[in-house]
Amino acid sequence: MSEQGNNTNFGRRRFLKGTAAAAAAAATMRPGYVAGAEKTVKIGFNAPLTGAVSAWGLPGFYGCQVWADRVNKAGGMKIGNTNYMVEFVRFDNEYSPAKARTGVA
Repeated sequence: MSEQGNNTNFGRRRFLKGTAAAAAAAATMRPGYVAGAEKTVKIGFNAPLTGAVSAWGLPGFYGCQVWADRVNKAGGMKIGNTNYMVEFVRFDNEYSPAKARTGVA
């Protein structure tokens, strides 16, 4: 390799190492990050959120979000002796039984 090639060649490994380090730093700098951060309970929401029947799926999801916001604002949901923040994880099954099965697997 020429000298010029060494000066201008950033290198895939160097790029990946730098990217991984930046991602790790960003993950620990998010707001509310503390060593003993809050615990979260995730609840799945499997419904048609797009398409012709999204008119009943979306309001259901939005209603769950309203409830989760209220619970979280009050300090979370108590399970045993521990409070957990609530997070809904949505899955758009597009009113397809096959996709709905995928969403619960």
